[in-house]
Amino acid sequence: RVVGSAQLLDTGFCTSLTTKLTDGYVEHLSRDRDAYALRCVGDAMRPLIKDGDFLVLYPNHAPINGDEVLVVLKDGRMVLRELAYVRDDAMTLLAINASSGRMTVPLTEIDQCHYVAAVVRRAAWREH
Repeated sequence: RVVGSAQLLDTGFCTSLTTKLTDGYVEHLSRDRDAYALRCVGDAMRPLIKDGDFLVLYPNHAPINGDEVLVVLKDGRMVLRELAYVRDDAMTLLAINASSGRMTVPLTEIDQCHYVAAVVRRAAWREH
């Protein structure tokens, strides 16, 4: 199910644009019963993610170092980055694009961390 869209920024942060697109889904086989998708707006994460692509996220899958993750901070901000490592009560994240560097976030500031299972091209969108 597609739950909304997010504007991707050069800094790795995302801003939520909508909470619901339409009654639709992307074709992707999932092992996570709570899997969801977000439509991406903008080309800030090219070449990995293009405008109109969908992120398929697994909230019940624990990411490992090197995985892309969507991190929701307790203040409501979202960041899309690569998980470098978790150590000393902090999560270190690497930029997916070349325009921003490493960031370290205290675990106490993280509300959610969802594993990015796939980047699905916009041709996979289906309406119910």
